[in-house]
Amino acid sequence: MTSPLDQAFALLAAGRAGDARAAFDAVLAQWPDLPDAHRGRALVDARLGRADLAIAALSRAGARFPSHALLHADLGRLLAYGGAHADAIGPFERAVALAPGAADLWFLLGVTLERLQRFHGALDALREAERPAPGNPRIASALAGLELAHGD
Repeated sequence: MTSPLDQAFALLAAGRAGDARAAFDAVLAQWPDLPDAHRGRALVDARLGRADLAIAALSRAGARFPSHALLHADLGRLLAYGGAHADAIGPFERAVALAPGAADLWFLLGVTLERLQRFHGALDALREAERPAPGNPRIASALAGLELAHGD
């Protein structure tokens, strides 16, 4: 049997944002202390073009559930995708501190640091991304390009 939270995420993945919003709202009404429900509801706002609402919701949820890496990661993603790269660094750093083996989070931190021309920090983050995911072509490509241009 699929949980109501899993059903809500499935609706979001299927592109049914309006239905997903109602499903996440129902989950939150019953389980207000469920961090993934807050995360999902914020992702619905982002999908509906309301990044401002999603960023605010993820900021509140991250403060309420500070040990939930994906809340911080999603906040960083939305900030970076919106061009607020400097503001995205803090959430990405919190995410990698909470989930140090998550290659994708290190990768996001690395490419965001690169966009800010913080090349040494970007190299360090991309090297950390490579540790749990050796041979990942996306990570290897980003790291090789950065090492070629700005390597030690």
